Amino acid sequence: MSRTFAFRLLKSTWGIAIDLQGQAQFRREAPSALILAGERTWLDASRIKLADPDITQLASGLSHASPMIERQHASGHVVVQVRRVEYTPTDYQPEGMAAATFGWAAEEFDLELPQVEVDFDKEANRYVFRW
Repeated sequence: MSRTFAFRLLKSTWGIAIDLQGQAQFRREAPSALILAGERTWLDASRIKLADPDITQLASGLSHASPMIERQHASGHVVVQVRRVEYTPTDYQPEGMAAATFGWAAEEFDLELPQVEVDFDKEANRYVFRW
């Protein structure tokens, strides 16, 4: 069953809002043609159309959660299939994709993940994410 996670961030005059829908699948064998995000955690972004930097950020967020996911699922491979991503392009930073995937994983796998520290750099007019 798929789950939707709503990532929201507002620390300035503009914010980031990303809705990410995904589903976890468990496999005995390593999948082919997917993005490796951990030793046994894979990202399947084949159902969505995003720019390469956004896909990279999805994988980054999943890679931050993968050690805890893999401890919880000690054998086999975990595939996270992203089914839908919605966001407002005018108020957006690719790093938000990583935070959305990280949050989705926390909910999907019932993990207590550390909080991602985020500040707003007024001079650069960007959010700064610290993992």
